[in-house]
Amino acid sequence: MKKNILLAAMVSVAAFVSANDLVVAADEVTFQAIDLDVNGEISLAEASANEALIEAFAELDADQSGTLTEEEFSLFTLASE
Repeated sequence: MKKNILLAAMVSVAAFVSANDLVVAADEVTFQAIDLDVNGEISLAEASANEALIEAFAELDADQSGTLTEEEFSLFTLASE
């Protein structure tokens, strides 16, 4: 049952995050611009909008949750400056 709920949630996010939504301009690398489903976390799918973020994702994900919090993401933006 839990697997079905998780699968349904993943399908919902995939439907919400279309290919056009995944394009984030260089000047829009903010947590809010990348957190497309506005759940307070950046998923790997959402992070795919930025190649550098994808490359740093595993290192930034300090708690190994599979998502980035705003605090974890702030380390990426600091490193980018």
